[in-house]
Amino acid sequence: MPEVNSPQRLSEQIRQIRAAFARQGVSINTFPPGAPAGQAEFLFRPDRVLARADRAVDVTPQLNTRLGPANVSRHDPIPGLSAFSVSSRSAAEMLQLVDDVNAAVPDPRGPVVAIDHVLHITSASCCPATEPELVGGHDLTTPPDPVPPVNPDAAAGGGVKVAVIDTGLLSGVVQLHSWLRNAPKVDGEPEDPDPILSSHYRGHGTFVAGVLRAMAPKAEVYVHALMSSGGAICESDLVPRLVAALDTGPHFISMSAGTRTTAANVLLGLQVFRDDHLSHTNTILVCAAGNDGDGGPFAPASLGWPEAVAVGALDADGSLAVYSNRGPVGPGDWVDVYARGSDVVNAYPNGAYTYTEPPSVPPKVVQFVNGMAKWSGTSFSTPLVSGLFAAWLSANPGKQPKDAWAALKIVADANAPLHAGRPALP
Repeated sequence: MPEVNSPQRLSEQIRQIRAAFARQGVSINTFPPGAPAGQAEFLFRPDRVLARADRAVDVTPQLNTRLGPANVSRHDPIPGLSAFSVSSRSAAEMLQLVDDVNAAVPDPRGPVVAIDHVLHITSASCCPATEPELVGGHDLTTPPDPVPPVNPDAAAGGGVKVAVIDTGLLSGVVQLHSWLRNAPKVDGEPEDPDPILSSHYRGHGTFVAGVLRAMAPKAEVYVHALMSSGGAICESDLVPRLVAALDTGPHFISMSAGTRTTAANVLLGLQVFRDDHLSHTNTILVCAAGNDGDGGPFAPASLGWPEAVAVGALDADGSLAVYSNRGPVGPGDWVDVYARGSDVVNAYPNGAYTYTEPPSVPPKVVQFVNGMAKWSGTSFSTPLVSGLFAAWLSANPGKQPKDAWAALKIVADANAPLHAGRPALP
């Protein structure tokens, strides 16, 4: 397992995310101001500010006064949220702008403007805990069985819809594996074939869907290609796609992504999504706790929404994975449940993969040949839990998604003594 919070890994991950955004003409900055990439806490878009739409009429003149009307334009990505395009700002300038406008436009709900965070595939700090690894027999041509194994109850998950928020789907890989192609076949938006855009997250969405379907072989799974810029997306671009996914009526949304942030830098777009959209449905958001190996926070998992379940990771022996974010043991733990995230084996595209992160540097190239890989991270404990929820819900007709979480929370809490006091599934 690579070193957790390695500055070298983080620098390389941020380099790839920036390259993917640059491919689309978008610049990305790091926070805190002046910090090198290897010490960045989070990423943000330097030419966009988010605001509560019902206060946009008050925010607009504040931005115009500070930046000039020619440098400010507005659009509303979802009901309740406005996005203002502004002249590009450094981290220090952006923070000052947000602070000044919030001071001028007080609101009892909290900040009315915020920076536009970049959310990314669960991180160390910006990716899975490991890069994908070769797995199989001595010649690697024989595909191994999935780990965890496919649920022997072939009907598990029947009638349950799960939306996966990830990099997209590789249909060719789906055809290779029965647990993905069996009816109802896993479907979704295709993953972008551009190697700069897919970066080292190639196949991530397909792998995640495979883990979920192994737990719930009959679940209706649709993979939304939202994390398509080096495994990342701006908050202002994410929230309308989340609303669109929510509008398809899923019982669960499985999202192996998020971002670190600070108390002073709220994720306003996600908060509006929760307050004005998610909370008015029966859908449960299952989200990854992140792979920084510390106490976070990592949003949205750490935001404490009643409609969300934060998932941490365990090693194969049931111990807490060193890379998994976590709170203190007991009621103060913002991570709701832990599940296996280490050495997970599932569907992965064949072909060359170039390792670019420590400890695999200088870059080395391997060939995946059996349609499977081994991967570790809270990226993969999250769909495992989503699949367990789907399996429970299909076995209990008439129940709601929240009932699945309530029932499995009882199981997880009962398992806590076996996992050093941390609630765990299965």
